[in-house]
Amino acid sequence: MKVFIALAAAATSLFAGLAEARQYDFSFVGYYSGLRIAEAQGKLDWADGRYKLDLRAKSDGIVDWFTVITHSTRSEGTFAEAPLAEKHYYLSTDGKKKTEIELAFKPGDIEIVAATPHPLKEKRSPVPTEMKIGSFDPLSAVLALGMTANSKDGCNGTTPVFDGRRRYDLVLENSQTLQYKGPRGSRDTYMCSFRFIRKAGYREKAKKWKGVVGKVWIQQLDTGMPMLPVRMEIQTSYGTGLVHMLTAKVRQ
Repeated sequence: MKVFIALAAAATSLFAGLAEARQYDFSFVGYYSGLRIAEAQGKLDWADGRYKLDLRAKSDGIVDWFTVITHSTRSEGTFAEAPLAEKHYYLSTDGKKKTEIELAFKPGDIEIVAATPHPLKEKRSPVPTEMKIGSFDPLSAVLALGMTANSKDGCNGTTPVFDGRRRYDLVLENSQTLQYKGPRGSRDTYMCSFRFIRKAGYREKAKKWKGVVGKVWIQQLDTGMPMLPVRMEIQTSYGTGLVHMLTAKVRQ
């Protein structure tokens, strides 16, 4: 479920720079090992040199037989040649379990404004301040990669991420160009492999975790629209997950 949220969030934020103010609405569905597990709605506001990304998702299908899981996350900041994050918020509920983090980006550091549970009370490796400098929150990180998606390198790139607990690098590589049928029909598409490089802030038992890798398909859905992931394929040690974009609407 968390992998679905992270990658669906990518679809609200992978885009090249736009000259005019726009609002975008998206919807997604997630599958795991062939079973429907989640649905999500995303919103992107882009105007006057500022951005705001918002994603809300919940469990669906077979998962709801056992528990109800919800996730909401949003990021705000400015953009010019590259995004500059200012605020990030994440909330996850799984039955009675609650995970929350609020970040404020300041010169030379990223402040944890609030957290449940607080990372300092968990058994995690420390994240040095110098390792946070220049990092993005998860949504803004994908935005940073997406702003280079129209370059000659396709969707290749590496971006440092700090989510309030963990510091890792998000890597897109092996960019290819092909035709793929998305929610707006068959279009020129970038396909890239993705992976995460762990740096700090992980639990001791995470050393045994093989991680998450996969592929993402990115295309321009309409003239003047951003480059967006229309399909994501996620490989984990437990099975294969798929995220599909169902709808994409532009509001001005």
